Amino acid sequence: MIQSADTAAPIPPPLEELRAALAREREARLEAERLLAQSEEAFSLARMESEELSRGKHDLLRNMSHELRTPLNAIIGFSSLLLSRLNGRLAPEDFDYLQIAHANANDLLHIVNQALEMTRLQSGAYVVEKDRVAVEPILDSCLAMRQQQFADAEIVPIVEVAADLPDVVADRAALSKCLLAIIDNAIKFSDGAPQVLVSADRVEDDVQIMIADRGVGIPEEYLDRVTEPFFQVDNSLAKTKSGSGLGLAITRSLLERQDARLRIMSHVGHGTTVHIRLRRA
Repeated sequence: MIQSADTAAPIPPPLEELRAALAREREARLEAERLLAQSEEAFSLARMESEELSRGKHDLLRNMSHELRTPLNAIIGFSSLLLSRLNGRLAPEDFDYLQIAHANANDLLHIVNQALEMTRLQSGAYVVEKDRVAVEPILDSCLAMRQQQFADAEIVPIVEVAADLPDVVADRAALSKCLLAIIDNAIKFSDGAPQVLVSADRVEDDVQIMIADRGVGIPEEYLDRVTEPFFQVDNSLAKTKSGSGLGLAITRSLLERQDARLRIMSHVGHGTTVHIRLRRA
């Protein structure tokens, strides 16, 4: 049967054009594969350089911290000895200078120790040992350790712990460190507020610890960044308070390793509330 012009099969392109088209397609594919290989090589090299830089940064920070700890411990030891032996024998002004030197050396040692701890966390060298622990004794211990700081700041801790709290999954030492860091911040930034609320209660099937102050507060734009290493809030009160900017970064990292969650809420001029949610054992 004779087909009409409308239904006739299309005429195939000349053989040479087909060959040229296939060659161009092959060249384009080879070029794409070459560019992909170059991209993968560049990415691999950049990752290696980044890892090397990170290791170098951690090594430098660790080495510097170790080098600083020895003279700082010597300064703290000798100044403590002088304070005990020369109390009442020095002019009051000179004794005050010695106390300031001793306190500043302790502050600097604390910052150095935090830097070492941060490098251990970032390098994976920090081992968290999760166990079944009771929350109330840990809270009581932390509050007892900060009893003098509360008194010096003229702050009364209000403690509310629910009865029959279940045990939680946590590392006892790591959890204590987190709670102490948050309590320290609550005391430091209370700005004359007379109370800090510390509570523990059930939330669904978990246990939630809350530490709330009524102090200076954190601007909303900084809330997502306060747990970043070395980040410090840029306000007038924060600038008058010493610190490394590592406390909350260490706290967040330690809590994550315990399968716990950290949540921070704050309003400038109304204080900050920190929640730690721990998994029931």
